[in-house]
Amino acid sequence: MRKCITLQLGLLLVASICSAGVQEDTARRLIQTTGEAERAVQSLKKYLLESLSEKPGGALKKSAIDEVQSLQPRDFEDVLIPIYVKHFTQEELVELTEFAKTPLGRKVFKKQAALFWEGREAVILLGKQLSLRAANKVIESHGEDAVRKEMEMAH
Repeated sequence: MRKCITLQLGLLLVASICSAGVQEDTARRLIQTTGEAERAVQSLKKYLLESLSEKPGGALKKSAIDEVQSLQPRDFEDVLIPIYVKHFTQEELVELTEFAKTPLGRKVFKKQAALFWEGREAVILLGKQLSLRAANKVIESHGEDAVRKEMEMAH
């Protein structure tokens, strides 16, 4: 009986390890299909190289530039795969990969980063507008001194 339980647990462990490997492979195919890693490499290289060009030079700067230029899509895939595996089942990854192959899917995945960043900026702007409206209401009801005092206390 004990040998059977040990064997069953061992088989379950092997099955879960194999399943995780399949899910990681599927996540990698999705990332490759969407071109997410290639776009990330291009964007990061551009940003970092521009940033480094503004810094004083030396051995450290040259080494940093070499590291940035050596970035490959595979580096990003390896970082992104655990995130995809965490948030999507094997079946969902397969469906997403199939969707990514359609014209609409290609467009969605290509625009995903822009949507995120533009959405982030819109939310930040909304937060500033809400703060300004709240401050104006306090000014109307309690005067400017009340707002100044609260702001001084916050800092």
